[in-house]
Order: sequence, then C-alpha cells, then structure tokens
Amino acid sequence: MLLETLYGLLVVIAAIAGRSGAFTHGMSLRASTRSSPLPEYKAVVVGSGGVGKSCLTIQLVQHQFYEDYDPTIEDSYRHKTTIDGEQSVLDILDTAGQEEYAMMLDQYLSGGDGFLLVYSITSRKSFEEIKNLHKRIQNVKEHKKRIAMVLVGNKCDLEKDREVSESEGRALARRWAVPFYETSAKRRTHVEDSFFELAREVKRLRLAETAGEETNKLKLMWRSFRSWLSNKWRRVRRKDKPKRRTENRLKSAASARSSVRASSKRSGGRGRSAAGRSASARSGR
Repeated sequence: MLLETLYGLLVVIAAIAGRSGAFTHGMSLRASTRSSPLPEYKAVVVGSGGVGKSCLTIQLVQHQFYEDYDPTIEDSYRHKTTIDGEQSVLDILDTAGQEEYAMMLDQYLSGGDGFLLVYSITSRKSFEEIKNLHKRIQNVKEHKKRIAMVLVGNKCDLEKDREVSESEGRALARRWAVPFYETSAKRRTHVEDSFFELAREVKRLRLAETAGEETNKLKLMWRSFRSWLSNKWRRVRRKDKPKRRTENRLKSAASARSSVRASSKRSGGRGRSAAGRSASARSGR
C-alpha cells in the first residue's frame, strides 16, 4: 500500500512538472516559430469628434496627414508591423466621435482588445469627455479585471492653443494606471509609440491571463491529488482495521496470560515460604 501511494505521488508530481514545462516551452515556441500565425491586436480608437483619431490612424498606417476634417462613422485598418522585433498585426477600428453615433459605440468597445483614448490638448471639453469614455469602457468590459488602455493627448504641435497641460494628462494616466503620450498626427510625434505601447499592454494582459489559467489548472490538479491521497489513506486504514483488532486481541490475550503466570509464581512462592516456616518450627520443637 505504501509503495502504491508513493507511486501515485510521483505520477502527480511528474504530471505537474510536465504541464508546467510544456507551458513555458509552448510559449517560447509560439514566439519563435515563423510558421505560426502573427499575433493580432484589436485596437479601438475612441474620443470626441475632431480630436484627430483618424489622423493618428492614417499617419500610422499610410504615413500621411490630411488637413481637412472629415467626420468618421467607422473605419477599420489592418496594419502589419514589427513590435519589439516581433511581426504583428494591428487591427485598428477608428470610431465615430459624434454623439449621433454613440449608440454604436458599445458594440465597437465589446470587440476590442485594447483602447486608445484620444483627446485634444486644445480642447478642455474633449479632455472631460475622455473621462466619460473611460467609464463606458469599464462598464462594457466589466467582466475584465484589467483593460489595456493608452491615454493620448493629440495635437501637441499646437502649443499656442493648448487648453490642457501635459501634467494634467499625466496625472489622469497615473490615476488610471495606464501609459500616456502627447502626440502630433501632423508631425508623427509619438504616433507609433502610442499604438505599439497599446499592443504591448494587450500582450502583457494576455500572458497574465494565460499564466493565471495554468496556475488554476495546477491548483485543481493539486486538490485532486490531495483528495485521492486522503481517500487512499482511508481505504488503507479500513483494510488494516481488522488486522489491528486481531493484533490487539492477541496482545490482550498474551498480556492476560503473562499476568496469570506472574500471579501463579507469586502464589507458589508464598506457599513454599509458609511450608518452610512450618518445617522449621517443628524441628525446633
């Protein structure tokens, strides 16, 4: 029984070690195998109308800047690029900022992996509106513990028209615990940085979620093993119980016999001593 228990323990430990090793090996293999699909990040660009969401997206994808403002209803772009030495695909959804399209926003938010929250440094109103959009994202993604987001203050080339200071933007980003950039779609300032950092945020959260799932699996395996070991020990004790009863009865019987023999020896000794005293008395007379 003891050997079976030890064997079961070794099997479970080997399984846990094997799963953990397979996980880490699988992660490195996916990162290094060229034939595997490219990692894809669904980025949703949100913000008030006129803050430059489309200009940022077009500057990233097409390296162009358009002066004319043409309100967007919905545009999507697939941009193949290299992030931290790894080829990736940014699936970007450029959303409408006008209030008349607000009903469509929840649908866009629900399908996104990460969110670029854009306001204009020349518009205090857009800065206040981005706070409402942040709450809306949290409501739509309420099942997520953490959400990948990057806060962007666009149009930093228009310093003379600034209404929102850089320190205000950084303070808001710290409060939300998200990265922050001031960008210029016209000059391409921090355009790639903001989108690439969003992709990194998504990747970090994915790895954390995958690691959490593996940890939960290992915990479940450990609980199963403890339950199996406990049941095994109870069965062993049940099987050994009759044997222990027999051994106890034999020990009790042996102890009783020993007590009887000891008592008999003490009684015989007292009898012989009395007989000797009687003999001595008779010889004295």
